[in-house]
Amino acid sequence: MNITSGTTTLNIVLSSIRPLLEDSIEYKNYQLSVAKQKIVDGFYEKLLVSPLIFYVPKNTIVENKINDNFEKYAEEIFYIEQIYELLLCENLSSLEQRKFNIKWIICEMNLNVKKTKPFHDIAFLDYYLAKEKGKENTSGRLDYNLMDSLFLKRFKKSDLKSFLKTPRKYFYAAIFKVVTADKKGNYEKQELKYFDTANSIEVTEKAKTLKYNYHCPICDSQHLVYLKGHQNNNVEKYIQFNGKHVEFLCDHKGTDYEHIVRFSFDAIKKSFVLKTDEQYNQAFLYLFHLGKYNAGKIDIYKNKNEVISIDVENFHKLRSKND
Repeated sequence: MNITSGTTTLNIVLSSIRPLLEDSIEYKNYQLSVAKQKIVDGFYEKLLVSPLIFYVPKNTIVENKINDNFEKYAEEIFYIEQIYELLLCENLSSLEQRKFNIKWIICEMNLNVKKTKPFHDIAFLDYYLAKEKGKENTSGRLDYNLMDSLFLKRFKKSDLKSFLKTPRKYFYAAIFKVVTADKKGNYEKQELKYFDTANSIEVTEKAKTLKYNYHCPICDSQHLVYLKGHQNNNVEKYIQFNGKHVEFLCDHKGTDYEHIVRFSFDAIKKSFVLKTDEQYNQAFLYLFHLGKYNAGKIDIYKNKNEVISIDVENFHKLRSKND
């Protein structure tokens, strides 16, 4: 088996193999990246430390080399070992891709190597699917606690700022906005519910015991909120009246929406006053159920019987115009 290798920039690799990449089943099933808005250059630098491996048919490589020309073999490549990594790198602009020098290896191989991917995926899932204690069956969820614990055996928490735009306690869970097992407890599900006004919401004693993992409808940033009446209550930290609107205090920091107004409702039109503990709870619960983030749009109730999707930029314009 002949092998050749070399170094080049990421943009040259991606442009050279783009027809193969776009013809792959992985590319055709690739949806909006969850990670791209969370990670910075330091992440890609670590991602691309290992050589990228490609396969060509037998008798393609004339002689083994260690400083070869990648483009010479690009049309012969039939399989990409790290295709998921390259799909993530496709989210970078061409200018950004030029910043990364990568090592590559091209191997001659039987065409059947293309069929090995599902078997590698089984090994990954067998290790990382969350398992009930003492049982072989799984919950169907990835064990982010295990993944983050192994991350912290390789890195320090202080290293997170090198990889993430907004460093938090976790790595994987921060990128994918999940609640890890050590945070599990009584959580209220964030789902759309219609209320005529915030005043109409009855705040039960049970509601005050719950945790609210609030995803900002504008930028999808995550906030853990406790109502007034809970021993950890912090709702007053997040709810503010600006003279007309009752807002949720998220600045969308580290996202593409830092210039966007805060998610809110018109307190004047809704005849709502923000003074008492009960009203702070009502205001938050109203916003909690009023809108949800949906890939650059906000799903929100237009009226009792209709949910619409508003582009985030349009929401910004409408709110700014009304202020």
